Amino acid sequence: MNYQDLNKQLEAERKLQQEIAKLETIVKAKLSREALTRYGNVKAAHPELALNLILVLANLINQGRITEQISDAQLKEFLKQLSAKKSFNIKRM
Repeated sequence: MNYQDLNKQLEAERKLQQEIAKLETIVKAKLSREALTRYGNVKAAHPELALNLILVLANLINQGRITEQISDAQLKEFLKQLSAKKSFNIKRM
């Protein structure tokens, strides 16, 4: 990998971080104090889950499907839905 490729990769990563920060700002404005604390804890412990949560909530806010403040209980419900593992039933015939 040469210097130009590395520079392009770093620039792309910087742009991605800026987009995530914008989405995070939008979502944080809608979170209650308790929900914001919970989000901080999730972000520290499970960064991928926190990113998925931000993407989903920002999408719902931009669509106008979330207009009021998100409570801690509502945030917990979103987290349950995002982290639910799909189970498969395999039946032998």
